[in-house]
Amino acid sequence: MSLVTHRNFQILITLAILMFVSSCKKDKNNQGQGYIPNVAVSLYLNPFTEGLLIPGDHKAYPYEGYHGVFVYCVDPNIGSYMAFEMACPYDYQKEGAIVEFDPASYQLIDSVCMSRFNVLDGAPVGGPASVPLKQYFVEFEPATNLIHIFNGN
Repeated sequence: MSLVTHRNFQILITLAILMFVSSCKKDKNNQGQGYIPNVAVSLYLNPFTEGLLIPGDHKAYPYEGYHGVFVYCVDPNIGSYMAFEMACPYDYQKEGAIVEFDPASYQLIDSVCMSRFNVLDGAPVGGPASVPLKQYFVEFEPATNLIHIFNGN
């Protein structure tokens, strides 16, 4: 191999390594957002005893899910409820980084990073978070009058 060809080969290898290393870095815009570890969730709630009977009623279950489950009553007449993980997808590993309901804005707010989320779909509406809250499946079971919240694990 001639000196020029050997030098070109070295340059190509160096460029390939640099491209590989740079592709492995975290996306600075996403900051690893959205990955909240899966834990099994299967929660049965009675809307009468839990106070989830009027649109806008809500309740937090801090010992369910990864850092808690937030349940919101959309329309009890048709069994419409929403359930979200309370861990903020932006900074879920930080202590206290959970969303709480703000009655003035009807949003869920993480007081650590100040991200704000729509209570009806979990979409980010302010702050640094760019991905929605983790949403759980919700089924209303008319035969038992229970709300079942689960994630399929």
